[in-house]
Amino acid sequence: MRGKSKRPRYTVIIQWSDEDRCYVVSLPEWGPFCKTHGDTYEEAAKNAREVLELLMDRQPNEPPVPAPKLFHYPGADVVEMKEDVVARKRVARQGAKRKSA
Repeated sequence: MRGKSKRPRYTVIIQWSDEDRCYVVSLPEWGPFCKTHGDTYEEAAKNAREVLELLMDRQPNEPPVPAPKLFHYPGADVVEMKEDVVARKRVARQGAKRKSA
């Protein structure tokens, strides 16, 4: 049995859209308009992870990230964040700020 992850776990809903002819992804904890898409299920899941990484990478003056509220119903898929990716982006951005100062 794996230990509990300290990373936030957000709901990612991936559904095929006949109208858009692609997989549409909703991230409900982040609001009704937080969406991405992909031509394949795998691409949609990858794009969802990238969107979550960007959303999690907050500036000090930005509001905190929303608390996860895992939605449990058919069609929901949970994506775990890789802490090292978020931390690496934050360190890179801080380094760029120091160089420009």
